[in-house]
Amino acid sequence: MTLSKQQRHFVIKELIQSRSIGSQEELAHVLVDEHRVHVAQATLSRDLSELGIVKAPTEDGFRYVLQEVALAPLMKQLLRIEITGISSNESTVVVRTLRGRAPGVSEYLDRLGNPDILGSLAGDDTVLFIPSSHTRIEAIVAWLRQQIMGETLG
Repeated sequence: MTLSKQQRHFVIKELIQSRSIGSQEELAHVLVDEHRVHVAQATLSRDLSELGIVKAPTEDGFRYVLQEVALAPLMKQLLRIEITGISSNESTVVVRTLRGRAPGVSEYLDRLGNPDILGSLAGDDTVLFIPSSHTRIEAIVAWLRQQIMGETLG
C-alpha cells in the first residue's frame, strides 16, 4: 500500500506511541506486517528525524520515543526552576515565571495538550491560561502542579 508522507508519518507516530520499538528494522517489519507499508531504510530514517523521534533509555532497553517525551524529565526540572508561582481566580489561571521565560513555559505547557485549557497567552514573566470552563480552574491548577512542579493540590 502506498501512503502519502503525511499518512506514513501519522502511522509511524502512532506506532511509536503505542508500543515499544527498538530499531528501524523492527519498525519497518511492523509497517509491512500490520499496515502493508513498504518503506526504504533511508526514508524511514528521514521520517524518524522529521517527526522528532529519538532512541531513549527505558526500563527494557533503548526504544524509540518522541523527542519531547525523552526530554520531559529534563524539561520538568528546568520548569521547576523557571516557574515561580501558580495562582488562579474564578476565571483564569496565572503561572508566574522568571523574567523572559514565560514564552518557553507557555509553549511547553501548550504541547502537553490539556483539554481543560482553551489556550494561553504569554508575556515576559507571566502565562495566562484560559480554561474551557470556569468549573475547571481547580483541575487545571492541580494538573499544573502535578505535571510541572511535582506537587499535588491540597
